[in-house]
Amino acid sequence: MTHFGEQVVDAAMAWVGTPFHAQASVRGVGCDCKGLIAGVARDLNRVEAESWAAQLADYDIGRVPVGQLRLGLQELFDAVEGEAQAGDILLLRIGARLQHLAIHAGQGPQGPEMIHCWSRGVMQVIRCPIGQYWQVESAWRWRAA
Repeated sequence: MTHFGEQVVDAAMAWVGTPFHAQASVRGVGCDCKGLIAGVARDLNRVEAESWAAQLADYDIGRVPVGQLRLGLQELFDAVEGEAQAGDILLLRIGARLQHLAIHAGQGPQGPEMIHCWSRGVMQVIRCPIGQYWQVESAWRWRAA
């Protein structure tokens, strides 16, 4: 794990327990998967925070504009060749659709873990194993500041 990757995971862990709230990004109050990443970027004083929030400000839950999502990732992060590392942004496929974002949290007792905000079930930011349900389509690394 890189030093910056550790900082990303630590910042994301501070969001654990934040309730799900569509299109929000306020730690302890509410966020969605995109808002978690924008909030972590903001907590780390990264320029990605405002760009990311602005690019995806009007997306609709369940209808994420994949082209816009990919464009935002390409403009703000570097595509990961090989294995994702702690702190990387994960683009996840749920069923047939690319529609979810998470932060790679490193290795846990059951394998790789992620931190994400899920609109179903617990409806809050959690850290959990990536597991078979979550299909990682691609990983994206923060650029040097």
